[in-house]
Amino acid sequence: MSIAAKKQLSERKIILFALFFMALFLRLIIAVGYYNPQDTLWYREWAIGAQDGFFNIYGKAEIDLDYPPVYLFFLYIIGLAYKVLGEGAHAYVQMFLLKFWPVVFDFILCAVLYKFADRFHKNGGITAALLWMLNPAAIFNCAFWGQTDGLMCLLLLLSFWALEKHPLLASVIFAVAGLTKLQSLYFTPVFLFFLFKNFGAKRFFMGVGCAAVTVAAVFLPFMIASGRPMLFFELYLGSANKYNYCTLSAYNLYGIFLLHWVPVTNKLIGSITYAHISAVLLGISVIGAVVCMVTAKKQAPFVHCLLLMQCIFMLTAKMHERYQFACLIFALLCYVTYKEIRFLYSFLMLTFTVTVNHFVPLFNWNNQGSFFSQYYFQIMTVMSVINLAIFVIITIWCLKYLYGGKTDVLLTD
Repeated sequence: MSIAAKKQLSERKIILFALFFMALFLRLIIAVGYYNPQDTLWYREWAIGAQDGFFNIYGKAEIDLDYPPVYLFFLYIIGLAYKVLGEGAHAYVQMFLLKFWPVVFDFILCAVLYKFADRFHKNGGITAALLWMLNPAAIFNCAFWGQTDGLMCLLLLLSFWALEKHPLLASVIFAVAGLTKLQSLYFTPVFLFFLFKNFGAKRFFMGVGCAAVTVAAVFLPFMIASGRPMLFFELYLGSANKYNYCTLSAYNLYGIFLLHWVPVTNKLIGSITYAHISAVLLGISVIGAVVCMVTAKKQAPFVHCLLLMQCIFMLTAKMHERYQFACLIFALLCYVTYKEIRFLYSFLMLTFTVTVNHFVPLFNWNNQGSFFSQYYFQIMTVMSVINLAIFVIITIWCLKYLYGGKTDVLLTD
């Protein structure tokens, strides 16, 4: 390597370090400076409660815990910090503690995106990393909200990446994703399809077995300590049925008609409820996804993930404002992997709607009487209509790509 080439490589590394440092610093500053009691105070209660019998945390009646176990291990470390600093630490200190892991995992996701995408194009890695570093939805999710969706996206990316060559490892990582957030399980049909298609029946069942062992290994200590042998089913089925409302601030089909916090058991026509409509649309979405995977000319798992999650978020009930977040990572992965400009447009459009769906509910809850409170439902209707239009466009683009439509390449080798 020439001196000039070495100098160029050195400068590239310095620039990369600077970009990653600024992305992390920006997130930490926002995380500390924006006080958000929504959900983070639950994390605080769980972190502190975990100090007095960690594996028995699900057995404590005073703790309302509906999260799977994996994130509790990280909250336990936060609880140790509370022991040192005191439960009444300054609000800024508490925001740092409670948002620390979401920020860290989002930062790690940027780095993994860089390594993953760098294989496809000489500028693919830095493109993917920058698009996530500067993405307002990602910043809102981890730094303003303090949510764990970044960890879920990180694990989903790692699981599908590992699925290229290491089916058993991929199955374990996917199981850990499911043990982190229930929403990870929406991608199960796609993961299982490509596990079977790429590696055959033997590796498929071995992979499922590895995932089952992983789930059992994580859950068993909690089940035994809490005296709840059915904890797994209680947790997942209970979480799925805990918020039985048409939409919880989500900009989707139900948001258009302002069915915000409207029970899914309400009747629409005769004895037909919103729950029935949602179940039918969910069934059509899953069946359609399977048919699409079987018949498509191009076997692109990230496109199938994007398409399926878009259908679930837009067409089914019980969606929260943040559940479309996972579509962002798959839209970005589609772009850097398949090098088509329509997926970049999809990523940008989703960035707009997901960001608005993050900040309007959050600012409304934390600033009652503000602009967002006065026009909350008008914003919900307009944004839901826009999101539905984007959903139709992205669906058409995904199907065109999968069934051999003409591509418009932006990234080139």
